[in-house]
Amino acid sequence: MNPGVLCLIVPLAAGAGLLAVRAIAAGTRPGKLGSAAAACAVAALVSALLGPAFKDPDQMANLVACGLVTLVLAVAAVGLAVWALRAHRKDPGPVGWPAIAGLVLGAANLFCGAGLLVTGSGALVPTDGTPWTWRSVEHDFEVTIPTEQWVAKPNPNVVADFSCPRPPIRAAVTPVLPAGTEAEYEAVLARGRQIRDDTPTTNTVERTGPNRHGHLHWVYMGDAVSDGKPYFFGVSITRVRGHAVMLMLEGPYRLLSEAGRTQEAKVLRTQAELFLGSVK
Repeated sequence: MNPGVLCLIVPLAAGAGLLAVRAIAAGTRPGKLGSAAAACAVAALVSALLGPAFKDPDQMANLVACGLVTLVLAVAAVGLAVWALRAHRKDPGPVGWPAIAGLVLGAANLFCGAGLLVTGSGALVPTDGTPWTWRSVEHDFEVTIPTEQWVAKPNPNVVADFSCPRPPIRAAVTPVLPAGTEAEYEAVLARGRQIRDDTPTTNTVERTGPNRHGHLHWVYMGDAVSDGKPYFFGVSITRVRGHAVMLMLEGPYRLLSEAGRTQEAKVLRTQAELFLGSVK
């Protein structure tokens, strides 16, 4: 966890406890309800701040739990604050800042809790799916498509074009070029390396060797930036039955939260590994 966030959570948790004590000690019903509302709202904020610490895709259950706790506490804060304001009509006296703070902060935490819940559920970045096979009859090779969400669409500029809505991915089988000789294959590799040089990346993977089907293979992928916007990029070249098959893939990073971005990165990289290394 970020030390700065931890330094914020500790005093907030203490503040929630003090507000709970204030609610117990309050002499009027509106005062009790208002302080209880503020205590719930601050406790919800603690849970909302704790949630992003569970950013690894394997910790999504913890993120969902934080989202649920945040939502429950936020609903309680709003309900108690409204109750305090209604009680004020029958028991005149100053409503105080706790009820107002509980209402405002509780309402804000409703959105935070919902965001944590949706991110943790994986609804924005599905991690499952059923792979399927696309086949080139003309050149006699197959490519594995990672999930059923990938759909083929007509594109006269490439051999095959695919898109996926969640996460948003564009992929293609681009040129299929002659590679019957070492010189021909090396010429195609030179094109791939030029694409690499034109698309600098971080968290880069570049390797040469047999793919999982035993075909000679080169792959390059990593995180790139275009016009200030981050995206994942990958390209591979596989030599199979006298041809060099080039595959390309890219997918933008759209989620702003650290947990969401980590999810996107893992799914994009996993699907890229499967697609780019699948020529058979």
